[in-house]
Amino acid sequence: GVGGGNQIFSTIHFGGTPESGQKLQSETRYTPSEDVTAGFHTYAFEWDRTEMRWFFNGVLYAMENSWSTTAPDAGFPAPFDKPFYVLFNLAAGGNFPGPLGSDALPATMEVDWVRVYTGQEPTTVPSNPGVVPDAVVYSNDPDNVPEDFGPPGGIQNFGSGAVFSDIFTDSTFSRVLQVQSGDAYDPGVVDVGFAAFTGYAEGFATVFETLSFKVKGDDANLSQFEVKFVGAPMTPETSVTYDLTTFPELENGWREVSIPVSDFSASLATNTAFLLGPLGDRGAPFIFQMTGIGFIEPTANLLTNGDFESGVLTPWEDFSGGGSVTVVDTEASQGTYSVNLVASNNVTAFVRQSNFGAVSDGETLNVSFDLKGSLSDVNVLVEVQGAGVVREVTSAQITPDWSRISVDATITGDFPGGVFLQLGTPCGPVATCSANVFIDDVVVTRQ
Repeated sequence: GVGGGNQIFSTIHFGGTPESGQKLQSETRYTPSEDVTAGFHTYAFEWDRTEMRWFFNGVLYAMENSWSTTAPDAGFPAPFDKPFYVLFNLAAGGNFPGPLGSDALPATMEVDWVRVYTGQEPTTVPSNPGVVPDAVVYSNDPDNVPEDFGPPGGIQNFGSGAVFSDIFTDSTFSRVLQVQSGDAYDPGVVDVGFAAFTGYAEGFATVFETLSFKVKGDDANLSQFEVKFVGAPMTPETSVTYDLTTFPELENGWREVSIPVSDFSASLATNTAFLLGPLGDRGAPFIFQMTGIGFIEPTANLLTNGDFESGVLTPWEDFSGGGSVTVVDTEASQGTYSVNLVASNNVTAFVRQSNFGAVSDGETLNVSFDLKGSLSDVNVLVEVQGAGVVREVTSAQITPDWSRISVDATITGDFPGGVFLQLGTPCGPVATCSANVFIDDVVVTRQ
C-alpha cells in the first residue's frame, strides 16, 4: 500500500447490551494499493441473514458470519436482525485514527452517490426454465423441486478460499448459488473459485448419463470452465475443460449446460465429489452463479437397435411401399451404420418397428433421430400407430450433414396391443423425384 492513513476498517460490534459491559467486536483492516483519498472509489456492503461482506472497488476484502449475543431470546443472527441506520461521518483527531497533524484541517468528505438495494431482484417466471434433472443436487425452485440428491458433505471450496452465497436471487431464478473467487495459496496473486459438492458414496455418478446445470457469469470466465470428478482425499481426479459459451442460452445471460458423465469414466468408480468453476487462475477476482444442478438418468429408449450398429435391419421392418430400405455403413472410417431410405419417382420409403410396448390415452412419446440426405426439402413423416393412428408430420431441411429431428406425439386411446413407428421420406408436391435420405440413432421415449 501507500503507507499510513490508507487503511480501511470493517468492524462489527455485538455481544451483550452496552450496560452489561459485554460488548465484543470483530474487525478486518485492509490496505489497498491505491490512495483512498486521491479520487473517488466505490465502497459496498452486503448484508444478508447470516453474513456480511465488505467490498472496495468490487474486491471482497472482509467477511463476517460468526457473532453472538447474550440478549434473552435472541439467537443468531441477533443483534443484526433489526433495522439499523446508515451514517456518514467525518471525524478528526482522537485515539482513532490519532492526533491531528498540522495540515489535517480543513478536511472534506465528498460522496457522489449512495444506493441501497434489497439484495434480491424481483423474480419472474422464466420463459424457458430449462431442464429439471432427475437427481437434483441444487434446485432453482426449492419450494417445488426437492433436492433429492443434495451433497451429503455439503458445498465446499477446495483450497480456493471461494465465498458462497446460496440465498442470492436474480430476476430469472428464485434460488441461485453465487460463487465469489478467492485467493488460493498466494493471496493477492491467484484468483480461483470452485464449488465442490462432496460426501457422496464411491461411484455415485456411474448410474447417470449427464451432468446438468445452469450457469451465468462473465463469458471470459465461462469460456474456460473446469469440471472435476474426484475421490477422497482428492484422488483419483478426472478433469475436463469446457467452453460454456458454446452451450445454449436461456435468458438474461443464463446458459443450459449438459455434459456426458462418460467424459470422466477414468475415475468414476471411486469418485465421491464433483467440482465446478472457471479454469485455474483467472488473473482477477470474479463472480459466477449456478442453479438447477443435478444428474440425468440414461434415456430409456423403447426401441431396439435404434442405432443400427448391428449392421442389420432387425427388428425393424422394410415397409417401403416401392422404395428401398437398407442398412449401410454411412461413415466407414467410424463404423457408423444407418438406414438409407431411397425414394424414387414419387415412391415413398418407410421403415417401422412394431410392438415396442403399450401406451395409454393422453401419454406423449418423443421421437428423435439423426437425419441427412441429398434432397433439400422433404416432408419427414413420423407416425405412431396402434389400435388407432396418431400422426405427427414435420418438415425438415435436409442437408449433407447430420441434424437432429425431434417430434412429440400425444396418444389418443389406449393401445394394449402395442404401437409401431414409421419414418418416411415422401418427395412432396413434385411429380417425380429421387432422394437418398439417411436416418440414424432413432430414440423413442415416454415423456
